[in-house]
Amino acid sequence: MVSRIKIIFPLSGINLLISFFIFFQTSYSQLYNFKKFSIEEGLSSLGVYSLCEGPKGKLWVGLEGEGVNVFDGNEIFHYSDHHLGQNVRVIFKDSNQKMWFGSSHHGLSILDNEKMFKITTDEGLFVNHIRGIIEDQNKSIWVATLGGGVTRIENYKVTQNISLKDGLPSLNCRAILLRSNSHIWVGTDEGIAVFESGKIVGFLNRDSGLPSNKVLSLFEDENGFVWVGTEKGLVVFKKRKLLIIGSHHELKNQRIKSIIGHENQTVWIGTQSGLGKVTLHDFERKVYEVVWYDDQNGLSHNRIRCLYKDASNAVWIGTYLGGINRFFNESFAMDTRQNGLLDNVITALNWNEKDSSLWIGSLDEGIEIRFDSEDKRIISTSCGISNNHITSIAHLSNGSIVGTVDGVNLIENFEFSRVWDNYYNSFTSNRISDLVSNGKLVLGITDKSELFLIRDTGKVFLDLTLSTHLMEVFNSYINGISVVGSDFWIGEDSFLKNVRITSNGIEKIKSIPIGKVVKIVGEEDDFIGYTTGNKLFHVINNEISWDYVFDKSEEVKFLEKENNNSYWVGLKNTIINLKFNSGINRYDIITYSQNDGFMGLSSIRHAVTKDFRNNIYIGSIRGLLKIKPDKYQGEKRDLKVYLKKIIDQNSQQDNWIKYSDSIVDGIPIGLVLPHNMNNLVFHYDAYNLKGPDGVTYQITLSSDEDFTFETDATHEKFVDLSPGEYKLKIRAKTQWGEWSKDPLLVDFEILPPIWLTTSFQTLVIVLILVVIFLIFKLRTHKLEKEKKKLEKLIAIKTKDLNEEKEKSDKLLLNILPAGVANELKLNGFATTRKYEKASVLFTDFKGFTKMSSEMSPEKLVQKLDEIFIAFDEVIERNNLEKIKTIGDAYMCVSGIPDEYPNQVKNIVLSGLQLVDVMRAFNEKQKLNNEPEWNIRVGIHTGELIAGVVGKKKFAYDVWGDTVNIASRMESNSEPGRVNVSLETYNEIKMFFNCEERGRILTKNRGELDMFFVNEIRQEFTKPGALKSY
Repeated sequence: MVSRIKIIFPLSGINLLISFFIFFQTSYSQLYNFKKFSIEEGLSSLGVYSLCEGPKGKLWVGLEGEGVNVFDGNEIFHYSDHHLGQNVRVIFKDSNQKMWFGSSHHGLSILDNEKMFKITTDEGLFVNHIRGIIEDQNKSIWVATLGGGVTRIENYKVTQNISLKDGLPSLNCRAILLRSNSHIWVGTDEGIAVFESGKIVGFLNRDSGLPSNKVLSLFEDENGFVWVGTEKGLVVFKKRKLLIIGSHHELKNQRIKSIIGHENQTVWIGTQSGLGKVTLHDFERKVYEVVWYDDQNGLSHNRIRCLYKDASNAVWIGTYLGGINRFFNESFAMDTRQNGLLDNVITALNWNEKDSSLWIGSLDEGIEIRFDSEDKRIISTSCGISNNHITSIAHLSNGSIVGTVDGVNLIENFEFSRVWDNYYNSFTSNRISDLVSNGKLVLGITDKSELFLIRDTGKVFLDLTLSTHLMEVFNSYINGISVVGSDFWIGEDSFLKNVRITSNGIEKIKSIPIGKVVKIVGEEDDFIGYTTGNKLFHVINNEISWDYVFDKSEEVKFLEKENNNSYWVGLKNTIINLKFNSGINRYDIITYSQNDGFMGLSSIRHAVTKDFRNNIYIGSIRGLLKIKPDKYQGEKRDLKVYLKKIIDQNSQQDNWIKYSDSIVDGIPIGLVLPHNMNNLVFHYDAYNLKGPDGVTYQITLSSDEDFTFETDATHEKFVDLSPGEYKLKIRAKTQWGEWSKDPLLVDFEILPPIWLTTSFQTLVIVLILVVIFLIFKLRTHKLEKEKKKLEKLIAIKTKDLNEEKEKSDKLLLNILPAGVANELKLNGFATTRKYEKASVLFTDFKGFTKMSSEMSPEKLVQKLDEIFIAFDEVIERNNLEKIKTIGDAYMCVSGIPDEYPNQVKNIVLSGLQLVDVMRAFNEKQKLNNEPEWNIRVGIHTGELIAGVVGKKKFAYDVWGDTVNIASRMESNSEPGRVNVSLETYNEIKMFFNCEERGRILTKNRGELDMFFVNEIRQEFTKPGALKSY
């Protein structure tokens, strides 16, 4: 539940400012985009103690009982170093990019450029239980411990331990803070100790006004306010004044475990009852606001242990038993049935300006009407409307029009009034596709492209005369209807037409040559729209000034105007904010996906509206999404690109130490490569934890010329690089930011091969001249000798050619059917042919992979050869066409290249005979104490295409869904059984005894009917009996 509290109290003269509860406001428990990371996403433990962004932008996670995990934006992996300890309470990155890890029992671990250092009680710590780490202005590290006070560390050595004898109020130190004035605050079980220059100079405790001596968290914001989390509330401190936020009415839980900054004197607090957002509006007048988020709003677990804000301003939440949550962009919120919405599937929306109400149409529950007062009304079939499946909503001055799948309903004063449907001859189809209103008229359309008009002249009625006239004017297919100002627009297949409807009739105003327009929004002479082909367009003064076509995989769901320059475009799983800038065709497109907060996945077409505050509402199959457009403006980041590795594809070389002078941060310096290492793949990344898929890279490869391009990929391949010196520059940005100020730079050189050097080329020229002279001398002598040899050779070759032709003809007949082979020889190609009914048989051996690993390759091939020779005999005997073998799989077809009556029966009979072949084979295996080969057979009958593929090593092959289903029959068969589909079963059920298996779920095919063929019926066991049928 999201809770809001506002506190206002007159200024008094005392230093301790005690706040009192004034009022408490609770809104609907809307869902927010809490991205969850749990065991399923790779997290090693659900208990999270600490979070910190590492030197390269990866997120380091301290866990309960499982050490440390690292998240790079795509996947989570375990950092398996036993030095870190199992319970990592604190992770800290110092100014030199070194990572410090504090555990419950193993002291401190420091990761410095892949080297690990340890500091424990053996090195001078009082205890090994670490609770906090900071770095002061002198680069000294200060460590808060539980039971051992405070320790200062310099150059990995303990230089000072501060305990009770030094004035520390308690050895249990749970939080530590470096303030902007260089003072260090330490939160203990007995209050706060203030340090200056390594000495305690002051205290804050209950006597000073703290609600509790037990301090759990500390944070200083950019305005110098210190936020103190205690066991009994939150305290804001500045200039010796305290503001206590601690009553149960203000905070759902007073134990403030963690505090991080947000912006403008706003902090996030983590408690045992969820996540709080506290905004300090006026410290002196004690005006502040608290917003609360918990599991009702999408948080995985209410008990929060730690908070962290990354470079993208995303809030990371470590919980006690719910793993990690990432919270980003509060401008998106979702209402569902869980928090009071009438239905999760919202199919229609419209804002009624007359009474400032939001009308929400659902799939199964009718209409919910919401008011600013948070009152609501429900209108459903129980109130009289024709159907609870709402398709569209429009408003008039004296009523509201509601389209359903069963007619149009008039709602007056929030009560059902009447319905128009085909019973009254209003239209032939009752399914209403869309409704649009100009305040006085509603234009509607059915799913059969029938237009109709509803008028409001003080009384609302269906104008049958104008509706009939409208249908006569627009008698072709209508793709969509819209209203701009007081005029209606109708999208035909070739034109977008503007019509004005008056009491005198229908007036065509203008036509714009844009076909298949679904919807337009905007002003009379300046609007945008989209077509059924997913094309956006911008029309200014009746001319198309701009267009943009989405990928075919996308689908435009809706279009909504925010203001004169800004529009929202809904796609299948994302929403786009389109903004036009000053100048011709200058525009920005910002895409919001799940990583940017958008939760309206699978939005419903046309289900969008806007209220008077400019909030956008979107209907989806998951609920009602609300967007506050001005809430989030994006976070501009200067992304740093890191080189992960370089691989030469020719040699698979990825270690460049011997080819470079040194390696710095993974980048080879002075890299010089031989000529044959010129196919290089560069792997890089700019770690953006909020959404790695939202990063765009600009790559420039400089040599004699500069080659620059942009990509979303995190690796790039450069092939056949010519010898020369190169400079690779890679920059990155998100859609909000600018290109990296400091790009990744990789300099390298590719040496020329020896034959391109000047000395080698000179030597070659000399040798060529000598060779030419010798050849000239020998040529004359050899000519006569060669002539005789040539005559003899021609005779031999002619004989060889004739013999080879006979061999090739025989080989061709082994590969292809005779008819296909003859066609191929005559024409040079074979015609692909479609067969209406053919049967495909697949076999393979269960456990073949294991068996092959336990058998020598020679023996494995010998066994396969023995089996497939026996299979070939069965196939040839039953007039089938062998297609191919793939490993242990065998494939053949009946009914090609020529169809014949018994083709289905023959292939099923062959399947049984193949089982018999393997049964005999396995008897021999048993005698030789060798493993059995368990065959599975699958058959399906249907359409397929057969033909020859390839130009050199051609093959006769078949394609089609029949092949895929036959493969599924085989994979779902059992050893020693013949499994057939329903189509094959219907062909052979009179001749074979079969066993029904029912519908079985198959890969990528859903459920399919399957049957085992057990044996041929008794009456057909005599030779030739099947042929008579």
